[in-house]
Amino acid sequence: MSRASKVVALKRIKALKECGTQFQNYDFGANWERVVSFLREPSFDRQMLDAFARRKCDSEYQSVQPLTPTDVDMSEANADIICDLFNYAIEINDARIPAALMARYSELVDIMEYDEEINKIEDEIYKSIGLDTGTNRYFLLFWCNIMHCHFVNRVVAYPLAQRMFPNKQWTLIATPEHTTVICLDDGSLFDLVYWGLDGRLGDYAYSKMFGNFPEHAASTAAQLDKSLGANTAINEILSRPKRVSNLR
Repeated sequence: MSRASKVVALKRIKALKECGTQFQNYDFGANWERVVSFLREPSFDRQMLDAFARRKCDSEYQSVQPLTPTDVDMSEANADIICDLFNYAIEINDARIPAALMARYSELVDIMEYDEEINKIEDEIYKSIGLDTGTNRYFLLFWCNIMHCHFVNRVVAYPLAQRMFPNKQWTLIATPEHTTVICLDDGSLFDLVYWGLDGRLGDYAYSKMFGNFPEHAASTAAQLDKSLGANTAINEILSRPKRVSNLR
């Protein structure tokens, strides 16, 4: 895409906003099983792994270096969610945790000289409650990582949008603040990373893990943002119009 075309795309986004377009992100949480069915396609799976191995980014907003799936796993925000889920499982004495394992953990958790054993026990507990995400790229927590929007939305969300909704004309557009995927015809977004903003990812994780979540985990911001992160993405894309870039 030429520089002129990039400017036209940015002007189109601005015009959509000014005329009151309701930008709407795809609901990844509600449709994750369908997304995974595309992620599991052998050709797409190979494409992702090749991208991880190369990580050749043609943008000033992303460093050029090899990237392993682990690097796109739990960022600071996602690690906090994982920790909260683990602690909640311990708090409610989750039935999925073997009784003997739980008893041993309770016995040793506050004794520093048993740190190595505690770490091993915690790993087993993570596995027992389904939080052994590691490099599981079919787990939603793996992708909603705001530290890697320039990579994830370019390498995963953009081709996914094209495969899942081939009748739409998708544009991959980036600024220093954010990279997103948008259909300029109707203002719909396919922003895998920003879907998880405002506590939405934590709410989703609690509901998936436990069938519901404690009151403190429900995010008011997530409930109020009906755009599912689309408005935040658009605001960031438009925040520096002179440096817009398209990674297509």
